[in-house]
Amino acid sequence: MKTIRISDETFLVLQCAVMNSMKQTNAMLETCTSANMKADLEKDRIKHATALHELLDPPNAGFGA
Repeated sequence: MKTIRISDETFLVLQCAVMNSMKQTNAMLETCTSANMKADLEKDRIKHATALHELLDPPNAGFGA
């Protein structure tokens, strides 16, 4: 995996985008009645959690300038 450096501002924008997407997914899960859709949304939640974890604790600590 290639490590990149980003500014603090870019980091905050990425973090907010992931968190907003996670909030939308959670809201959709609360109102969803389809089992297939719920399964897809659960997969999305896992992706969001992974992305947020990697932003906050990157494998090579390459984020942040």
